[in-house]
Amino acid sequence: MLAEALGVAPEKIIEHLSSCPPEGEVKLVRNSPTKEEVEKPDLYKLPILTHFEGDGAPYITAGVVVSQYQGMMNASIHRLRVIGKDRLAARLVEFRHTYNLHKKAAQMASHFDCYSYRYRPRCSFCISTRVPEGKEFNYAAALQGEPLEVMNWRTE
Repeated sequence: MLAEALGVAPEKIIEHLSSCPPEGEVKLVRNSPTKEEVEKPDLYKLPILTHFEGDGAPYITAGVVVSQYQGMMNASIHRLRVIGKDRLAARLVEFRHTYNLHKKAAQMASHFDCYSYRYRPRCSFCISTRVPEGKEFNYAAALQGEPLEVMNWRTE
């Protein structure tokens, strides 16, 4: 499926992935289709599961979290707990990149920005593979052969 998504013959996928440096262009944009609000968000309307009897709330098992602190952007997969109709809490794993960025921001009592991007399946692959820290979207852009647009949700 990944080979098909990238337009590569299955027998060439390993060669393609390993020969593509994570240096694609990431563009920060002010507007995006992801910003269009058809109705107010309500996570309770989505079929988000409570996986185990002891869970205190429903969880998105593999949610994408895109964050930035001091010029370093990170995209990663996290377990996200629904804590309100428009709020999620991420399970951050100690010593991983998002955890470290969040910890630095908390110590400095500064903003920990969250971003949005137009979801594409190949991005999930790039987010969950090992590339240099902060290069997940650069790798996705390189694989798709065109810039990847991201948008800051923090109001100016």
